Amino acid sequence: MSDVAPHLSCYLVEWYCAELSEETIDRTIAQLTRGVESMSPNGTLTKVLMILSVPTDGVIFCVFAATSRELVAEACDRAGLPAERVTAAVAAIS
Repeated sequence: MSDVAPHLSCYLVEWYCAELSEETIDRTIAQLTRGVESMSPNGTLTKVLMILSVPTDGVIFCVFAATSRELVAEACDRAGLPAERVTAAVAAIS
């Protein structure tokens, strides 16, 4: 069952990295956290639900909960990590 608030949708964001290390992943997590937190004072509800990395493929995935795709893209931009691809209406099951 999903723990996402009923008024929020889930979005999958993808980034591709030529060299994906533990340091890169840690930095990405910190940047995304700051990007989402920077939106909170505006009353915007955007939340990182999960981050998954696949080092052998050089890809990082992040599942966000938000009210719109645009807010997810803004959070990524604020994090300094413009989304390479945002897929709407994914299911996040815990």
